[in-house]
Amino acid sequence: MKIIVIGSGYSGSGAVLDYLAGRPDLSAPFGGREMRLTHDPGGIMDLHQACGPAFSVHKADYAIRAFIASA
Repeated sequence: MKIIVIGSGYSGSGAVLDYLAGRPDLSAPFGGREMRLTHDPGGIMDLHQACGPAFSVHKADYAIRAFIASA
């Protein structure tokens, strides 16, 4: 069984993840850390902006490195 927890900032999804990660009958990917993909700094929205509409070589390089580091 797979459980995917999705939420925005201050929605309580982090607390749900912490609870589920602490259960002995479940395992958490990413070492129990949250994979914050959307609007957080270094997330997919920053990556999209830097590599798309606001493209510059330096911004794109920085955004790609930040995205990889946050994963």
